[in-house]
Amino acid sequence: MAAPAPLRQRRPRRFRERKDVLHDLDDGELIKRYRLDRAGIIFVTDLVRGPLTNPTGRNQALTPEMKIIVLLRVVFGRGMVPDGCHLLGDSGYPSKKWLLTPYLRPQPGPQSNYNRAHKITRSVVERGIGQLKRRFHVLHGEIRVQPPSKVCQIIKVCAMLHNICKDRNIYIPAAEDDEEEVDDPLHLQPPQPPAAQRPREGLLYRDEFADLHFRNDN
Repeated sequence: MAAPAPLRQRRPRRFRERKDVLHDLDDGELIKRYRLDRAGIIFVTDLVRGPLTNPTGRNQALTPEMKIIVLLRVVFGRGMVPDGCHLLGDSGYPSKKWLLTPYLRPQPGPQSNYNRAHKITRSVVERGIGQLKRRFHVLHGEIRVQPPSKVCQIIKVCAMLHNICKDRNIYIPAAEDDEEEVDDPLHLQPPQPPAAQRPREGLLYRDEFADLHFRNDN
């Protein structure tokens, strides 16, 4: 009878040492990568810590903080905008494939047509925000409450009350210190850095987008 084959010993698994970015990086680098500082990342994690904390016996399991960091990296690093959709920004933002900004000095033709459509689309949102701020002066400046999560609740309540007022045709009271709403904000934006210092990919995409969709003035 042949002797049984010796059992193969399992090789020990080796895990790459995982970096603790919350302690290895300072707040400036964290904000650059994830748009939040250390306290902000912990604050967001605490809001959803329960669902992100899964009982497991695995080694090297991801902590809730790590899961939030991975999500932030995906959201802010790659841009979570569905294909075929774009965000609109004013001239203070850099042009990207997912963020369309106006031309500072548009040429006649597609660029001017693009700027005209960009302004009309953005003005709808800006008028709504302007009405909301005129009705509730608490939204004019920084809202300082504790805990900071209450800021979102205040904005939501203001929006709900504003919609109720509009449904009931309640006018917005005039005030002497109301700021005048400017229809065209393009001239009020901070000057952009020279084109040589800005990412070219977003600018080229904007040129192609304007040439494709706004060649005809209609």
